[in-house]
Amino acid sequence: MYQLRPDFVMPYMGELAEMANRELYLRKHGLAFGGIAHVLGCSEMHWYRLYQSLG
Repeated sequence: MYQLRPDFVMPYMGELAEMANRELYLRKHGLAFGGIAHVLGCSEMHWYRLYQSLG
């Protein structure tokens, strides 16, 4: 599996591409970061930072 960023550079921003794809799909349909955290795990800030790093 591919990762968006190598975990040795920024371990808090490393995520599998499949999980990031799910997060982007949920954001596209208007789900807040709290809902994404509930569905996919991790914290709200984890998903927020990942979302911001892709933009």
